[in-house]
Amino acid sequence: MKSIKEDWAIERIDPTLRAIFRAAAAEFLIKTPPKVVISEFLEIAKSFFPNGKECKLANGVLDKLATKILSA
Repeated sequence: MKSIKEDWAIERIDPTLRAIFRAAAAEFLIKTPPKVVISEFLEIAKSFFPNGKECKLANGVLDKLATKILSA
């Protein structure tokens, strides 16, 4: 299940963001409402990356994760 571009290796993504994605995926799997999960984990991402593009990446990946996990 890919939520990032096919030509991106997961190792390219910051370890903190990877941890955020894993934790959010676990929340989606236990049926936590997607809006809540995305909102909370974006706040966490903003605290680690206040001035970076990482939050936009996180938003996109979390949205794709929610769609894929909840539609399965």
